[in-house]
Amino acid sequence: MKSINNYIYDTNYIGKGTFSKVYIGYEKSNLDYKYAIKKIYKKSDPKYIKYVNLEIDIMSRLNHKNIIKLYETIHTDKYVFLILELCETDLYNYINNNEINEEDTKFIIKQIIEAIKYIMDNNIVHRDLKPHNILIDKQTKIIKLCDFGFAKEFKDTLLTDTVCGSPLYMAPELLQNQQYNIKSDIWSLGIIMYEIVMKDHPFKSNNISDLIHKINNSKPILTSSKFSYECKDLINKLLIVDYNKRLDWHELFNNKWIYSEISTTKSDNEETNFNMINNDLDLLFDDSNIILDIENNNELENLESIENIKNSENTEINQDKIKNVGHDYIFVNKPINKTMLNTLLDNSNELINKIKRFI
Repeated sequence: MKSINNYIYDTNYIGKGTFSKVYIGYEKSNLDYKYAIKKIYKKSDPKYIKYVNLEIDIMSRLNHKNIIKLYETIHTDKYVFLILELCETDLYNYINNNEINEEDTKFIIKQIIEAIKYIMDNNIVHRDLKPHNILIDKQTKIIKLCDFGFAKEFKDTLLTDTVCGSPLYMAPELLQNQQYNIKSDIWSLGIIMYEIVMKDHPFKSNNISDLIHKINNSKPILTSSKFSYECKDLINKLLIVDYNKRLDWHELFNNKWIYSEISTTKSDNEETNFNMINNDLDLLFDDSNIILDIENNNELENLESIENIKNSENTEINQDKIKNVGHDYIFVNKPINKTMLNTLLDNSNELINKIKRFI
C-alpha cells in the first residue's frame, strides 16, 4: 500500500491511460469505503497542463447521478491525484462479458443520454464518448460517465477543428479533419449502442484510412433478432455520416423508444417480432426488389415493386415460382452488395422460422 495525504491505495492499478493510472484506495480513517484514485503524471508541456486543469475544473463543477464524482484533488511535485467515486467495471468489459437485453439496453442508453444532457446544459461537450469511459454497476446497471480529459466548454453550436478522442468512436467529420459541432457525440453514442446490440463494431478497421473508407461506403448491418425495429431505427439515425442530417439532441431527448416502456404481452411481442423481421430486411437493402430463394440462394425474378406481389391481379410473375412464399422464399429488396446478401443468407433459417409463425 502507498500513502497520499489522508488516503492509502493499492500498488496494483485497475486502469491505465497514456499518462495516468487508477488504483483502489481508502481513507485512512475509514477502510470500509473504497475510492478510485487516479494518479496523473505531471508534464511541463503547457498543452498537457491545460487539459489536466480543465478536466479537474469541469469535474469539480459537475454533480449528477450518472457522472463520476470527484471528491478531492491532491497535488504533489510529480503527480496530481484525483480522489474519485469507485465503480465496478466499465461498459466495454460489461458488453463483452454479458448478454444485454433490450430493456437493459434502453436503461443504459437513457442514463448516458441524461448524463450528456446534464453536461450540455452546463455548456460542456465530452468529445471522447466510448464504452471505456462509461462505468457500470453489474447489479443495478447504474452507469457513470467518466474521463473528462478531452471535455470542452462550448458556446452556442461549437464549431471547432480540434481533433481528439478515440478513432473507432470518432464522428466521421472528426476523422476527416473537418469542423464539428455538438452532434459529434451523437455519432459516438450510436457506435456504443450498436456494440451493445450486435456485440461488434459497425466499422471494424485496422487503420484510420480503412475506417474512413468503410464509414463512407457501407451501412451498419443490424441483424440481431432480440431487438425491436424502433431500437435499430434509432441506431441508424445516430449513425448518419452527414452531421447536418444526423439526429439532433432535441430529437434524441424526446425519442419514443428511449422514453417508453417495452410491452411484454404475447400479441404485442409477436407483432413487434414480425415487424422487426420486415424492417431488418428493409435496413439491409435498397429500393429495387427481388424474390430470394432461400434454399437455393438464387434470385428468382426482378420486380418493379413489391406491391405487385401483394396484389396477384396486378402481377405477371409466374405463380409456380412464388407459390411457396413464406416457406421457401421471402421478399426482400435488392442487396447493395454481396456482403449484405451473405449476411442475410447466413441468418435465413432463423428469419424463415420467425416468418412461418405469421403465415
